[in-house]
Amino acid sequence: MLENDERVDVLVARTVPTVDGVTVSFEDVWSRRRVQPLGAGVQVALPSLDDLILTKRFGGRPRDLEDIRLIEAPAWNYQSSAASGRALKSARASRQAG
Repeated sequence: MLENDERVDVLVARTVPTVDGVTVSFEDVWSRRRVQPLGAGVQVALPSLDDLILTKRFGGRPRDLEDIRLIEAPAWNYQSSAASGRALKSARASRQAG
């Protein structure tokens, strides 16, 4: 649990089914990751957008379903994983403020 009751889900099994029965394999998700530099000597591995959506389907929480809706919104531009991550964070902040 993080500040503001934020929660981070960690995949600890090699394969996990989503709520609708799709099997998610860690090896598959890891093989499609993108590594982005974060700062001097720091890099972060990010899932592809399709894999992010897939992993958000694990629990089917209302917040995750809203994130999926925002990710799939046609007005968004996903040329950069970093930009899409900032956009998702901004959208969440707007939801919390409103």
